Amino acid sequence: MTSSPVTGLLVALCIGSAVHCMPKNKNRRQAQERVYPSMDEAASYASSSVSQDGCNENGQYYGINQQWERQYLGSTLICTCHGVAGIKCKTKPEAEETCYDKITARSYRVGETYERPKDGMIWDCTCIGSGRGKISCTIANRCHEGGQSYKIGDTWKRPHDTGSYMLECVCLGNGKGEWTCKPVAERCYDNTAGTSYLVGETWEKPYQGWMMVDCTCLGEGNGRITCTSRNRCNDQDMQASYRIGEAWSKTDVHGHVLQCLCTGNGRGEWKCETRLPCTPALWAPELEW
Repeated sequence: MTSSPVTGLLVALCIGSAVHCMPKNKNRRQAQERVYPSMDEAASYASSSVSQDGCNENGQYYGINQQWERQYLGSTLICTCHGVAGIKCKTKPEAEETCYDKITARSYRVGETYERPKDGMIWDCTCIGSGRGKISCTIANRCHEGGQSYKIGDTWKRPHDTGSYMLECVCLGNGKGEWTCKPVAERCYDNTAGTSYLVGETWEKPYQGWMMVDCTCLGEGNGRITCTSRNRCNDQDMQASYRIGEAWSKTDVHGHVLQCLCTGNGRGEWKCETRLPCTPALWAPELEW
């Protein structure tokens, strides 16, 4: 049985007519199969052949699982030879967005946090991205004392001003770089956890079922405990608690996928953005007692 050029063209059109496209709200970096051949493209497909050993396209031979690039309608496709199963092509993924920091001379992925020395202090920076490599830096979540830098929850010891006894200090942050120091011998008792803690010791505990707060033993001669959510993000929609720098995804009322990042800023703030043009939203539910 013989086949005409028209028959080969129709076969090529049928092979190339399968389409699998992602919804608009999917991550743009994900590959998508997209094949809409024009008449000229279909003719070029007709010159391709496959066998159990490899594929031949436009005079170029490719082995099983070998990949190559093909230009199509202004886009770059990554094609893979699957032998007798045919040639399958996917849109080449876009490059992942990064932020370049001139001070550290390094690039960081969106959501990645890092430390940056500046003005004799250590700053906490986060790559926000937002399509332009935006970087956000703050010292609100650090304490600087005695030429040293401490993160929230870090402890250190130093003598009392009188020199008669030692103090243990803990970095609270609270958006202002605050810390507190108390005698190391005193303890606090948490009735909820049924555990005692030394002055300056910090721990986390649940609040109203799903929220989390950070507690610190202050002591002050009466075992005083302070708890706050300033350095956490408690998302009621997700019924989950996140630490500063942690990221998560959720869907808004319109079905758009939001990418959220806990920034804290001493107010339990987080920022959510969608890939559709919109104004980023900020939430800051704060608990403290």
